[in-house]
Amino acid sequence: MAGPFGKMPPSLLTGLPLRVFSAIIMIPAAIAAVWFGGPVFVLMIGVAALIMVYEWSRMIEGDETKRVAIGLAITAIGSIGFSAFGYYEYAYILALVGGALIWFGFSRQRMPTWWRGVGVFYIIMPCIALIWLRAEPESGRMLTFMVFLVVWATDIGAYGFGRWIGGPKLNPQISPQKTWAGAVGGILAGGSIAAVLGGVAFRPEVIVICFFLGLALGIASAVGDFAESAMKRGFGVKDTSGFIPGHGGVLDRLDGMIFATVVMAIAMYLVRIYGN
Repeated sequence: MAGPFGKMPPSLLTGLPLRVFSAIIMIPAAIAAVWFGGPVFVLMIGVAALIMVYEWSRMIEGDETKRVAIGLAITAIGSIGFSAFGYYEYAYILALVGGALIWFGFSRQRMPTWWRGVGVFYIIMPCIALIWLRAEPESGRMLTFMVFLVVWATDIGAYGFGRWIGGPKLNPQISPQKTWAGAVGGILAGGSIAAVLGGVAFRPEVIVICFFLGLALGIASAVGDFAESAMKRGFGVKDTSGFIPGHGGVLDRLDGMIFATVVMAIAMYLVRIYGN
């Protein structure tokens, strides 16, 4: 195996060590982007969106990826550009228009009709929602951290509890490694980390609320992970790409984040409407 420092023994960075090595690089970068927000955060989301667009198009179109990828990339750049300046309504309108054009204008033999334009809802709209969430002036930074930490805790908890307890599988046909014990343990880990963050960053009175919010985010993250496994199984793909060593593609790592972001954005929107 060749690495940035020359040839390495095959066993040095493979499997779990390689996943940990990649995480050590990615997590501090993500934390820094969330902390600084603004253009730094938008740039991170924009780059991730374009990579996910490529991976999504490659999964549903095959190796001849061209038309859907280009349509989604143009839509992503425009929508995220509007989001960067706070024009979220225009961002969503552009995403819907782009999705409609892709939906009715492109097709591939491998891609069923109803998959046209789905990438807009699966990738671009959650990216807009995440930018909107981070830009919230009072608590956007902490709420965005909460989404990230809950997703990470759910993923780590599912792996740890699944290996420790074992037991019945969730669905061996879709994801042979996932167990019920891992799913429940991961969701509880997500709720716990949200409660701790809520008590530290906000006030002790919201710990219970944050715990249940964390459970909701953890469930969403687990569902997202499982849904992506089902989609990859349906298209006969193991990983959406090899962009992240040891993890596969960006979509493979952010599947839970996509669903959790949508849940947090809905929760914040409801608070804004009914909270006063």
